Amino acid sequence: MTKEVFITIEGIQFDIDEDAIEVKTSGEYHYRNGKHFIRYTELQNEGEGITENTIKIAPNQITITKKGANNTNMVFDANENSLTNYNTPFGSMLIGIHTTILQVKESEDEIVAKLLYTLDINDSHISDSSILIKINSKRENIPKR
Repeated sequence: MTKEVFITIEGIQFDIDEDAIEVKTSGEYHYRNGKHFIRYTELQNEGEGITENTIKIAPNQITITKKGANNTNMVFDANENSLTNYNTPFGSMLIGIHTTILQVKESEDEIVAKLLYTLDINDSHISDSSILIKINSKRENIPKR
């Protein structure tokens, strides 16, 4: 995998709005201690600033950390549920994450991660959700000879 990567993230909340939310951007990739780290910057709605994002992919666990306009550390673990505070410009929420499927496929130039999970706020079910994360090597076009 190259240091510079293309990132595609597709998310769906089935119980709320079944239209997929898609983010396509570029970022940086690093591999350390058996874990993949992907970093990218996300521009929020006008006037809300930017959010620095880090995705950490480890065996049986994916962590998405957001710092900036939105702050959170969401842990998707194949073996246990997690709780996190999700801080937005409009307030903070305590969110429960219950991961039902966590799949990661790796090749030399691509990582594809699929998550299915449920979200709750204050022990009340909010939605069944999915995230599909694709990380691809960013290669310069090589001129044909």
